[in-house]
Amino acid sequence: IHWAISLHFDSIAAYGSEFKPVHVLEPLLGRHPLWSAFCSILEHGAAYPLRNNDDASCLQDIQDATARGNHKSAIVNFDLLKSMMTTEVEFFSALTSTSIGPYH
Repeated sequence: IHWAISLHFDSIAAYGSEFKPVHVLEPLLGRHPLWSAFCSILEHGAAYPLRNNDDASCLQDIQDATARGNHKSAIVNFDLLKSMMTTEVEFFSALTSTSIGPYH
């Protein structure tokens, strides 16, 4: 996926394009009580503590998703989904598997 994203370095799909420099955001967000934490995340990245899921938890997640009917709305509203995804691909906010090409 890195290869595909790097092809679009000057678009909104580029790494970090969703963020503005901290000095641009500070006049707007600097008085927010969590600004210092947000600023640190923007400058240094975020750390998310992860835990290993045991096999039973993974199996339960799959069973729950199956029972819920995961992505059922995509089947029921296929024309709307197709229209939305086409728009996202046209504006480079989504990459298609054909734009990714072979794995690198």
